[in-house]
Amino acid sequence: MAWAICEKPRPSASGRGGVTTPAEWELFSRRYAALLAGVRVVVLSGSTPPGLPADAYAQLIRTAASAGALTVLDTSGPALLHALQAPPDVVKPNAAEIAAVTGCEDLARAAAALRVRGARAVVASAGADGLHAITPEGAWRAAPPEQLCGNPTGAGDACVAAIAAGLEAGFAWPDILRTAVALSPAVPCPAAGDVDAAVYHRFLTEMSVEEARPARPH
Repeated sequence: MAWAICEKPRPSASGRGGVTTPAEWELFSRRYAALLAGVRVVVLSGSTPPGLPADAYAQLIRTAASAGALTVLDTSGPALLHALQAPPDVVKPNAAEIAAVTGCEDLARAAAALRVRGARAVVASAGADGLHAITPEGAWRAAPPEQLCGNPTGAGDACVAAIAAGLEAGFAWPDILRTAVALSPAVPCPAAGDVDAAVYHRFLTEMSVEEARPARPH
C-alpha cells in the first residue's frame, strides 16, 4: 500500500498558510504513526506551515522507517535540508529547488550533492527535459520523446505518484523513471489534473531512459 496525507491548516493572519500549534502537531504525529500499519510507501510533500518544528519532515520520515515504510519527499528549502538528516528514501526536487539548496545549477552534480547529504535516491526534475536520477543502483536520464503544451498543474504530483507506485510495486529504477516521465507530460490537458491516457501509453513505449555516469557532488 502506498499512502499520502494532506491537511488544510487554518489560515494565518500573515497569509503564509496555517499556523500549527505544538498540541496539533503532537496530535497529527500520533495519528500519522497509527496509520502506518501495513503501509509500504509514504509520500510527504509540500511546504510546512508556520509552527511546525524545523525537522518536522525528518521526524515523519523516521516514524515511517520505524514502521517499515519507504518515503518519497517532495519539498524545498530548509524543510528539504533538515529532512536529509532522517534520511528520506527518495527526494524529488525540481531544477530551481535543487539549485537553491545546493548552489549548483548543474542538475547531475546537484543531485549527487543531495545524496552525499543523506538522500538515498534523488530524482531531479528538469521540467520538459525529463528527469535525472541518482540512486544506490546507478544513475539515469529519462526524457520524453517530445514536448507538449497545456496546463502543467499537477505534473510534478503525477511524477511523485508514479515514483511511489513504482517503489511499492518493486520496479527497477529505469522502469520507475519511464513511468514517471510518461505520466508527467500526459497531465498538460485543458483541465488541471486531467491525464491523457493515449499520450501516457505512447510515451511509455517511446521513452528514452539512458544510464548516466554519476556526477561528482558540487
